[in-house]
Amino acid sequence: MAENNNNVLALLNEKLSILDMVREFISVQKSGRGYVACCPFHEEKTPSFSVSIEKNMFNCFGCHKGGGPVQFYQYMKAITIGQAISELSPRIGIKAPTSYAGHSKFYKMFEYIKEYMAYQLNSSSLGAPGRQYLASRQIDENIINSYKLGFNSNDEKIIDYLREKNFSNQDLLESGVFINKDKPTFLFKNRLIFPIFDRNNSVVSFSSRSIDKSVKEAKYVHAQQNSINTDDKLFYNLNLALSSIIRLKQVILVEGFFDVFAFVRAGITNVLCCLGTQISQRHLKVLKGITDKVVLCFDGDQAGTTSMIKAFSLFLNAKMEVSIASLPGQMDPDEYLEKNGAAALAQVLENPQDPYLFAYNYYASQTDSLSQNSLINLENQLNELFNKTPKPIFEHYQDLAFRNYGFHLQASNSTLPDKTFEDSPPVDYDFLSSYQTYEEALYEPRVDELEPIEPPSLIMQNLSTKNKSEQNLNDIKKKIRGLEINALALCLLNPDIYENVADYFERGDPLDIIYTNLKPHLSGGDNLETRIKHLDMRLGVSIDIVQDIEKKVYHTSYDKLQNDLEKQKALGPLYMRKKFLLEDLKNKEEEKQKKAINDELRAVSLKIKKLEKGEKNGTGKI
Repeated sequence: MAENNNNVLALLNEKLSILDMVREFISVQKSGRGYVACCPFHEEKTPSFSVSIEKNMFNCFGCHKGGGPVQFYQYMKAITIGQAISELSPRIGIKAPTSYAGHSKFYKMFEYIKEYMAYQLNSSSLGAPGRQYLASRQIDENIINSYKLGFNSNDEKIIDYLREKNFSNQDLLESGVFINKDKPTFLFKNRLIFPIFDRNNSVVSFSSRSIDKSVKEAKYVHAQQNSINTDDKLFYNLNLALSSIIRLKQVILVEGFFDVFAFVRAGITNVLCCLGTQISQRHLKVLKGITDKVVLCFDGDQAGTTSMIKAFSLFLNAKMEVSIASLPGQMDPDEYLEKNGAAALAQVLENPQDPYLFAYNYYASQTDSLSQNSLINLENQLNELFNKTPKPIFEHYQDLAFRNYGFHLQASNSTLPDKTFEDSPPVDYDFLSSYQTYEEALYEPRVDELEPIEPPSLIMQNLSTKNKSEQNLNDIKKKIRGLEINALALCLLNPDIYENVADYFERGDPLDIIYTNLKPHLSGGDNLETRIKHLDMRLGVSIDIVQDIEKKVYHTSYDKLQNDLEKQKALGPLYMRKKFLLEDLKNKEEEKQKKAINDELRAVSLKIKKLEKGEKNGTGKI
């Protein structure tokens, strides 16, 4: 199947026009025999992105992305190469490989439900209450049709309709939109229906809103989870907002469906919302595969404000850039748009606030400085907010709180100086040959004293400045990542070697988590393409990792992958040790501490250099 997929890929890149494909997403200017533009994949002011008509390829000299029409489409939509092939194949009149084109019974069922509910809203007298409600919220036909909104009255005809399509009672109950084991009942009655799409434009779930204020029931009800969706990684509007998020390199996160509609009506399309759940680690993984910049714009009331304060630390911990667009007057985006217009809503996004400053100001605004109890509450809130922040941030707000309110914030271990080097127990200098796994390299205590070893001038130079030390750390991280990508690719190609590559993963890092969660998806006789699809569809792996794995699987032979991994088996623990030392070095200030770490770094670096040149012991087969 991999060979078949490669044949389709080559045919698509031959038949599709790179210029037409690029113009679907960005504007380009003629330059010589080709075209140029500012790259859509990274920020720049001077164009470094070029399109060659003769080669039918694109290339960016800044971020080094390049390829044919399929690869450009893949990058712009942040999908896997297999998904790109599936979506583009109809354009040249061919059928995509079945492993990508096929859908489960739930995909088909949800398509039927979506169409049935849309018909009831738009074309049936039963949908009149839904149409009236949407009109009262200024939702026009463009929004209704774009988001495939629907309505269900109080009838159960959808069940008979699905049975005619050969779905059993068990299928209905397993879908998450029907309840009552003895007699299946549709979950949504007298409600607006919101189909939830994944980024491939397939319906994977539903949500609903009550429109009858006289009935005491939950305003929003979501479908239960099933085998093709979990709420903790779904976003509403991802299918329509994806290209805008990639182009603008930023996502706006709001609370509800009508908030999404408000921004879209104002001409702002890079907006998403979660499905009534708190932001999870799986949500973060999905977003990080698309962009690193997030603007939170929740409701302006107390609940929305406190939710933003709780949420922003999750993004910061995930090393994402986050800011807050605050709405005045306790309004939500929909209310703000109706009262102030599209230009005013856009203006809110022009000047987002630093999240820590926003939180500090909010807590301060809720404080009565003449009340001792109110000041104690403020102190507790600020301690909870700042006691795990980086030291410069903590110290800034420590000073601000003392000057304004007269109390000191309490520092946690994360803001205090690190444990001194002398506290580490000494170990033997036999570390170069004794490490057998990454876990040993990471957790074994570091040596206290080493005999001086004269290093090459290049190693001395790399350790002499902070910038070069940082570069050294980035280089070693890339090498570790390369080992892990190779090991994952081998597992996908040959599941039988799964247990044999465990030591190639850095414990607890994202690729190790992928490796751990991958095991159940390697059994059951799935073919290669299906196993790769599980990475994205079931494990929530970011698109850049999936793409790197696909490159190894489809463009590197199994024997080469295996040989490369065998050659680097002895290097893995040393790479891990060097990474640990470089990270430790950044946090040390005393010269004695730095010298001891540098001594060991030089020894490890020399060993790595020798092994990379081939002067190493033999390794066993994987």
